[in-house]
Amino acid sequence: MILFDKQEFVVHQHQFAITVPHVNNWRFYTQQYKDLLVYLNRTGLKLNYQLNSKSYPYLFLLRHYCEIKLKSILDERGQQVSDTHNIDELITLFNDIPENLVSALQVINLDEQGTCFRYFYEKDRELTVLYKTDRVFLPFYEALAGLSPENFFYMDLGLVPPFEKRLPWELTFHFQPIDNTSQLRSTYDDLIAFIIKGVIDNQIEVNQIYLPLLFLLRHSVELALKDGLMDMVHALGEEQQKKIYRMISNEHKLEKIFNKYNQILPDNAPENLPVELGILYVQYKQQTEELKRNIHLLDSNSRYFRYPYSQTQHLHINRETLINIISGFLEVDAFMTFNIAVLKEYNIIPYSDREMEQMMGFSPDPW
Repeated sequence: MILFDKQEFVVHQHQFAITVPHVNNWRFYTQQYKDLLVYLNRTGLKLNYQLNSKSYPYLFLLRHYCEIKLKSILDERGQQVSDTHNIDELITLFNDIPENLVSALQVINLDEQGTCFRYFYEKDRELTVLYKTDRVFLPFYEALAGLSPENFFYMDLGLVPPFEKRLPWELTFHFQPIDNTSQLRSTYDDLIAFIIKGVIDNQIEVNQIYLPLLFLLRHSVELALKDGLMDMVHALGEEQQKKIYRMISNEHKLEKIFNKYNQILPDNAPENLPVELGILYVQYKQQTEELKRNIHLLDSNSRYFRYPYSQTQHLHINRETLINIISGFLEVDAFMTFNIAVLKEYNIIPYSDREMEQMMGFSPDPW
């Protein structure tokens, strides 16, 4: 859940108006993700372990920037831009990529598509390579420092030698506390709040970073809905459970995820809650559907905030786009986070056997 006062956002919402034309090319997208990384390296690394609580989205941004940077180079050279998200495959498309860059990329190349930075589980419901690990990412920047600014592949992300003594600690990320999707989502929410505060404090201009910010918001909604499905799946039959697990692993369309989430929620929930709570439940559920619809219309499949789209598709960005998404997000964030827990508290959805075991102190296993 994002810890940010909606009223503070409302007072400053004019700072989130998008006032530049959206540009549908690789250079524009690459610059947006680069600007956010530079901002995070400039500000987040000044505070003790500030990025540790934001490790998953920070590493997503870093890996994604590298992917689209390579693709933007292909585009500038007039070559066909590959659809692959595999870093190793992208490297093979160049015969002049510097060894320093290859070494840097291997530090963050932990799986084929960067799934481990976005989700708690792999597609086969196996835990990702980050689970219960500590990892050092300063070697990425150390290898990158070997590139000359004149090199076509040069990546200036705001960290250059001589590195401060504390940097190895700041870029050592501890993934051991993350035990479920909800906790992973909290790292995205923490970064979202950090960016919003940065815009309000005039540390970064929203026109520079609206695409990655929109992705982070969208991904948090996706994780919240999938976490809700996970919290209800035990109440379903075996075949239905298999379908839900497949959806959680493979589906990224908010429309489909929300429809399934909505379908599983008990129809009688409002009347089985205290009157005022039942009224709020209906209200927030409707607002959640509205937020889902607004995001889905912009980016139906978790793609258009990350990659340029084909000429037959259009990302309808306007002045109010980000204001509306953030406002809607802050309105229903607590509902998305705690809705299922409240329904269980009122015996509208049963607790799972594992939850009962954990509440009684019998099960130390992660969710």
